[in-house]
This record gives sequence, structure tokens and C-alpha cells, in this order.
Amino acid sequence: MKKPILLLIVFIATLSSVLHGQSCNSLFAIFSPDGNYLYFVSDRDSSDWEIYRMDTNGQNIERLTFLDGPVLYPELSPDGQKVVFVKNHYGPEAEVYIMNSDGSHIKQLTDNQIYDGNPSFSPDGKHIIFDAWDNHAYPEIFIMDTSGKNRRQITNTSGAWWNSDPCYTKDGRKIYYSIGYNADNHIAVMDSNGMNSVDITDVNIFGTSEGGFHLNPDNSKLIFETTEWKGYNNGSDIVESNADGSNWNRLTLAPDNVYFYYPVYNPKSGYIYFSFKDNAKPWQIYRMKPDGSDTVRIKTCGLSTGIKAPPSDNDIRIYPNPADKEIRILSDQPVMVRLFDASGRVLLKSNEAVINSSGLSPGLYFVELRGRSGQILKIKKVFIR
Repeated sequence: MKKPILLLIVFIATLSSVLHGQSCNSLFAIFSPDGNYLYFVSDRDSSDWEIYRMDTNGQNIERLTFLDGPVLYPELSPDGQKVVFVKNHYGPEAEVYIMNSDGSHIKQLTDNQIYDGNPSFSPDGKHIIFDAWDNHAYPEIFIMDTSGKNRRQITNTSGAWWNSDPCYTKDGRKIYYSIGYNADNHIAVMDSNGMNSVDITDVNIFGTSEGGFHLNPDNSKLIFETTEWKGYNNGSDIVESNADGSNWNRLTLAPDNVYFYYPVYNPKSGYIYFSFKDNAKPWQIYRMKPDGSDTVRIKTCGLSTGIKAPPSDNDIRIYPNPADKEIRILSDQPVMVRLFDASGRVLLKSNEAVINSSGLSPGLYFVELRGRSGQILKIKKVFIR
């Protein structure tokens, strides 16, 4: 429930231009079920996109992931305890991961070099629905357990059709998803077994596309972006409709090359949050009233970041602490090491058990250790004198 394919081109181009760029980009806002936390992805502290969360009042921003490669499309479990997301861009390296909602206990669920993406939870929190290639040249819809086991395919469309971005209705009986032949995605709904698909928005011609959709908490309304009025790669607007696709209410009036993107409801306030891009400027997150008025930017850049170390039972020592000229790691297995400053910015990377810290300024730092498979083993505060 993330992106129409033509906007994927804009997003990937933006990713390429902003890595190591001058400004902070933030997008893909999503809420915890109680509406108390806003999750999003940003490049604010890193050359890659990472997941952050903050209170909905704009306070207490926390960086939750420290992964090599972009981390995208977070979705919360119905109980708010888990986050599922994708690591890496669209392509064979894209895989599905799951973690606790505080960023701890990250686990990779798929590992097959064939693209898995756009995951979300079933209403009972026991399954994850997603799109994937498998043996097809174009994505189909799949379901698996939250452990990553029992993967099974529920759509099978011949030809160059994209079935993607699935999400369940609140009762679990229906699945909304995106379907399109090229840059012409529209929204459809089907039974939970993949049968009886019905179009929610009209089948589009090339260059007209709907996507990035979310349902409101009671599943009576659907909100999505569309290029209905702007055409191919020239901008997009946000529309709210009934859940069956009727009664479109256009909430934005995008000029050329302006994108209103990925709208979502705040389940507590009813406000609509969305990602916004104006020509070459960075992606930003805004909110507006349900009628489209009173847009306000959500400040996600320039704020201090809290870093929460996930709990670990691994017997790993990082010493001395405080450190002076070097930091040593004692571990019974090979580790990959990264050192961050207090803002979350990566300063050093190493595959060795010794970090040369002689060139660092005195202060607080964080050492992150990962195993060969990329799983986080430990994050520890280190003081340098």
C-alpha cells in the first residue's frame, strides 16, 4: 500500500540525488495504532534511509535502525508491538525485515535474491502480506507467517501486470492492492484468498495512476494519491473516497512537478499526514485537516536524536570505557563494527576488533556490532576522553 510504479521512478531518482546530499529528507509517515507515535524514514543522520519515530507532538525523536542500505516502507502491527519494513531498493536485493517497535530484535524474514517488498500485517498480527517476484517477471501478492515461514502466493496474473502494495481490511476478509500494466496502476480489492477481484478506481491509461493508499480506522474511507490531473511524472494529488472508490474528494491542487504522496490517517486526531516534494527540494512530511485545509510541516530535521540500544544477550565486551587512543572488541565470532556520534552519524566502519579512536573529539559515542548475517549483536555507549 505504498507507491504507484510511476512515482517509484521519482522516488528512486530522489534517493540517488540526496544520498550524501545537503538537506534532510523525510517521508513514509505511519502511525502506531494508538496514534501516540509517528514512524517515518529519513536520511537526516546517515547516507542511507533509516526508520525513526517521534511523539505526535513533535518531541522525543528516536533513530530505530542502523542498517547498511536504505530502510523503507515501515508498517506497524495491529497491537503496535512490531514493525515490518523493507531493506534495499526495488530489485533482487529488497528483503522483508521485522523488529520490535522500539527498534530492538531486528530479524530478516526473506532472503532469496528475487525481490520481496511492501509488507503489512494481517488484522490478527499473525501473518504478513507482501508483493514479490518469485518465478514471475512482475510482482504478485504473497502471504507468510510473521516468522517468515509458510510463504504462499495468492495472485497469479499472466502478462506484464503488476500486483503489488497489499493491505487487509480491518476484518481480514478483504485485501486492497494495486494493479497495473505499466505506469497506469489502479486500486482493486479481492477476497483474502486472492479471488473475486473488483476494481476500486477505474482502469487507467498510460500515465494515470493511483496508489499509496490507506484505509481509515473504521475502513469506511480510502485515501490515496493520483496523477489523474497531472499526468505521467508531472506531480500527484491526494484524494479521499468511500471505501468502494465512490465519491472522490480532491484534497490538494498540485502545481506541475509537485507531489502530494503517501497519505495516512492519524487514528487519534483524524488528521491526514502525507509526504510532499516540490521540484528539486527535499521530501518532507506535512499534516492537514480532513478537508485538506491548514497544512503544517512536521519538523523532523535539525532535532536532537535519541538512540536506543536494543537488548542483547551476546557475550561481547567493548573496552576500555572511557577510551583514549583505541577501542577494543572481544567476541567469540567475527563482527562488523560501526561507530556513531550522539546524533547517529556514522564516523567509522571496520571489520577489525580494534577501532582507532585517537582522532575523535572527547564525548559520547555509540559502537554497533553486527554478525556476518547483518543482525545487530550489540550497541554500547562509549565515552572518549
